[in-house]
Amino acid sequence: MKTKTHPIEQEELMAYLDGELPSDRAAVAAGHLEQCSECQSFVTCMQDVSRKMMEWEVESFDAELSPDLPAGISEVKRRNWRDRFRV
Repeated sequence: MKTKTHPIEQEELMAYLDGELPSDRAAVAAGHLEQCSECQSFVTCMQDVSRKMMEWEVESFDAELSPDLPAGISEVKRRNWRDRFRV
């Protein structure tokens, strides 16, 4: 996108979608989006990405399926950190 054609950068459009733009820039973004099909397409694409990220689920971890990891791994990490930085 060239700023001569588009008075607002793509990063600002993303911030606009997140409600993070100052009101003066948000007004510029809203006005431009009413008229620019290229930016409308960009915004639609970003909204689709955001929606897909919200739907994404990470499977739960089952320690029994990974015998290489010791039980209580968080305690092991904590103990190693303490030992390294002991004064």
